[in-house]
Amino acid sequence: KIKSQYGCISQDFKDHVFCKKSDKITYEDKEIKVGVGKIMCKKCRVNIGNIALYQEIYFPLPHIKAIKIEDDMKKGDHLKQWKKVEEKYFTVSPLSDEDLEKISESGKLVEID
Repeated sequence: KIKSQYGCISQDFKDHVFCKKSDKITYEDKEIKVGVGKIMCKKCRVNIGNIALYQEIYFPLPHIKAIKIEDDMKKGDHLKQWKKVEEKYFTVSPLSDEDLEKISESGKLVEID
């Protein structure tokens, strides 16, 4: 079973992380493979998530516990569940065909070493 996961499609995300290949696939079906890599913070070098392969694109899937959510006043919050982010801050939009097209035109979301 795949747990609640959200991919980061921000183009500047890759400026803050580096990625490593992994052999620990945590979920796989005919459309998606989760766990093909790990996301590491460039600054503190801590594992902050996994990488999924979907439609030949590597998607970074940051762990919610590794993210600091800030409001307009720069007050930070660390949450343990994605549903809490949606309750307190914002709703994550589903990935659209337009998003996939923009991603494929702009290049890779992350580089895997």
